[in-house]
Amino acid sequence: MISKKLIPPRKIFIIDAIGALLTATTLAVFVKFQEFIGMPTEILMALSLLAVVFFVYSLGCHLFLKAPKSTFLRVIAFGNLFYTILTSILVFIFFSQLELLGRLYFIAEAIVLIFLVITEFSIAKDIVKN
Repeated sequence: MISKKLIPPRKIFIIDAIGALLTATTLAVFVKFQEFIGMPTEILMALSLLAVVFFVYSLGCHLFLKAPKSTFLRVIAFGNLFYTILTSILVFIFFSQLELLGRLYFIAEAIVLIFLVITEFSIAKDIVKN
């Protein structure tokens, strides 16, 4: 798997924060162009708000932890896993309403998040070993 040699543990939090901020911003923009996405506006706003929470958490960990702690990394990994499962369920529920752009976005986001979750759990495991 991904080791902490490839991605230093301290950097994973800022990578996660940037990704969460990008997600929150993208979903907020999608609210204005909902007809091209197809996901209900309320859902887009709720997912965007959840991404903001993840952004604040990951940025806080990056800024305030002296050294990455496995527990903090596992929290955001489980959060990202929850977000991925939640989004997948919502895509399933609203699939017939989703436009092609919406389908492509949520599929791409799920792929990126699965890679990130695997990486975060792998780094957390490496931290515990050392």
